[in-house]
Amino acid sequence: FPKAFPKKIWQAGSQSMKEEWAKQTKTWISMNSNWNYELLTEIDDSNTIFVEDSFQDQPEVLAFWRDLNVTALRPDFVRYLIMLADGGVYSDLDTSCMKPIEEWIPSYLDESTINAVIGVEYDDNTDQKFVRPVSFSQRTMMAKPGHPIFKTVVAQVMLHLGDLSRDQDTDVAGSEVGEKEVMKVTGSTCFTDAVMENLGNTLGRKVEWSEVQGLKEPTLFGDVLILSINGFGSGQNHSHSSDPAYGEILVKHH
Repeated sequence: FPKAFPKKIWQAGSQSMKEEWAKQTKTWISMNSNWNYELLTEIDDSNTIFVEDSFQDQPEVLAFWRDLNVTALRPDFVRYLIMLADGGVYSDLDTSCMKPIEEWIPSYLDESTINAVIGVEYDDNTDQKFVRPVSFSQRTMMAKPGHPIFKTVVAQVMLHLGDLSRDQDTDVAGSEVGEKEVMKVTGSTCFTDAVMENLGNTLGRKVEWSEVQGLKEPTLFGDVLILSINGFGSGQNHSHSSDPAYGEILVKHH
């Protein structure tokens, strides 16, 4: 891995979302003036151009992307592909940057040994849609290119949707995915499982849910820095979100 994170900020969404969240988008640019900013959309096909340019040597990924007709799944999948191919920071359009990215990693840690920064999104028992004791945010993510978390999650998305389409006696292009399946196929459940699997592989042991519950400060697991709820999950009505005792607010979701 490179010693430093690529100075790239990525966002993805529709033209209407870009206009609706223009004020929030400006926080990413103004707070990080020496970082490159890129927005991928369906309107100008820039996300497909990115995928085709970045995964020329992986025909199975290209074929899957071309067949992926479920509108809800494409934004999830492209963010994982961005992190895998180029790295940097990805954040949804409805987020504000509250602190310059270069200050996200505490000064007492060596950035050259950290290859991914992942934030807790959910650490509670109040919302039935979250099926894991802890859920990690894929709304905002930071990584160096090629990190195993994103290799795993890309493979899992392709596997899950392949299984689902076979169950429906169709192919990927013809599959139908409900809200519950989105969480499992491309959303936070799929991402959380990939993160936990990678933490275990890196440390050579099973990482228990209790180890990532109740975090109040950034905690290093191998080469992955896990942020407490306020890092990437502030502005929510659960999991001690926005409680000052649970870490510094780096990104706010609206």
